[in-house]
Order: sequence, then C-alpha cells, then structure tokens
Amino acid sequence: MSDYYWPRSVPSELHRDYIFQVRYSMKETDDGDVSEIVVRNLHDAVPMDQHHVFFPKFYDRLLRMTLWTYYLYINLYERFRRRRQKKFKSFFPHLLKCIVHLDNVIEAFIRPLREISLPQISNHLSQNFNEYLITDFLLGRHDPDTLNMFRSRCPINIERMSFADFDFDKYKDNMSKKMCGEEFDFDISKIDGDEWEPLWDEVQDWHKKKPDIAWISSWVQWDDGTGRVIQPVSKAVSFILETKDLYLIMSFQTRNKTTEEGGNDGDEGMDYEMGSRSHGGTPEEGGSGHSGGSGTVAMGFDPTLNT
Repeated sequence: MSDYYWPRSVPSELHRDYIFQVRYSMKETDDGDVSEIVVRNLHDAVPMDQHHVFFPKFYDRLLRMTLWTYYLYINLYERFRRRRQKKFKSFFPHLLKCIVHLDNVIEAFIRPLREISLPQISNHLSQNFNEYLITDFLLGRHDPDTLNMFRSRCPINIERMSFADFDFDKYKDNMSKKMCGEEFDFDISKIDGDEWEPLWDEVQDWHKKKPDIAWISSWVQWDDGTGRVIQPVSKAVSFILETKDLYLIMSFQTRNKTTEEGGNDGDEGMDYEMGSRSHGGTPEEGGSGHSGGSGTVAMGFDPTLNT
C-alpha cells in the first residue's frame, strides 16, 4: 500500500534541496500508445529539458494529476516557507512529508520503466502507482494513521483491489475543485498571486478533514463498527441484478424442461442457487541521484519563485 512510501521523519534541508532541484514534465510522442517524461535540473548552468523515460499513454491523465499535486505542494512550501504565522508553521512538517511521499511514488513509477524496452512500454502496468491511485481515489490521504484506520474497517486490502473496480472519471469528485488542477489546466504558472494563500488554506483544510466514509463505502466493503459490512451500492445493485437474471434463466429452463417432458409448467422441483534515479535509495529517502521532483513551467514549475 502507498503508505510504504510515507517518510518517518521530516526531510532535512539537504534532502529538500535534492528533491526540489529536479523537475519532470510530460510530452506527447509520435507513438499513440506511449508518452514521454523529460527532466530538467535547476542546478545546471543552463537548465534544459532532457529525455528521461517513456511511459504508457493510458497513465497520462492520472500522472498529470499526480504531478500537479506534487508541484502544487512544492510551490506552496517555497512560497510560504519564511512565514512565521502559526497556520503556516504548524502545517510545514506534514506538507513536507506529503512532498517526500509523492517524490517516492513518482520515482517508484519511473524506475522500472527505465529497464523496459520501448516496444514493451505500452503494456506496462505499475502496481505501485496503481495502489497509490486507488488509495488517493478512496482516501485522498496517505499517512499511516489514515491507512491504519482504513485497514481496520475495510475487509479487502488495497493490494488485492482491481484498478478496474473504480471509475477514475469520478476521481475529482472526492477532492476540491482547485486542488484537482482542472481550473488551472494543471499549470502552476496560471495561479495568480492572490490565489496562493486561499490554495494554502484549502490544502491545509483538506489534510485536516477525516476521510469521507460515505464516499469510501460507495466503492468498497466497509465495516460500520458494529461488525456489519456495508456493501458498495454499485456492487450491491450489480449482485441483485445478476441474481435476478440467474433466477429468470433457471426458471425458464426448468419450466421448459417440465413442459417438454409432459409435466406441468409449475415451479415444482426448481432449484435456487471479482527509470529510476540512477543511484537507487530506499523509498523513504526518495531514491538518490540527480532526480527528485517533476515539472517545468507547463507542468509544475513556477519560475517566479526564488529558490
């Protein structure tokens, strides 16, 4: 589950600088099934985009949303890190852990792709990224306390859930409109100066909220605390319809059989019966080598910030 990538401690200044110096962005390719991640190191004398890795195009939208969140958090930290008011200082540690967590998730997505040949890229599935996306879809948070609560109430581990069980077109329904990035076309540079502090407040409030149990239980089985397991509405309806169809089919076949045999057409005898950074590193450390962030202007780098 994606809390494996949650850091145990607040990152050091060196670790932060290591993450913030490298930015990823996404590019289209001539291959309709494959997209590209390019990387820019802000510590280079002349920072330039360079090819980093190819990835399956079906992850485009979800990776774009993940990178948007990642760069939103980085830019919020960079913009307000010198503020001394309580609302900022109290949230800095958690925000930094969120940044390190996303850095680890993104690197876990990239690393295996660097070892896969281009013809095989389009069919590659990232189990680590899928688990992150399912967790984010259901909970919107990845800290251990939230995940432990989820494990105690949901009979099925996220590792055993199928990506196909969730409608990711509804992903943004469980997050604030500003946080999902669509309002800004997933482009950090489109955030106006007077919008940053309201965004800070929105992100901070989001992480203070408890997960939405009504939303979660509409998608997965959920123990209501009394030992009664609530079935997700979509699956419960599906089960009822499938059971009804099965009854009708068996009823028809049984009646047909008795009629052919000359018996009556009643109900007698009827039965009823889912690339990595070049230097490695642990998930908590966010890997190593010259990478650790993602972005550029179009994706998540605000060039007006002074780092």
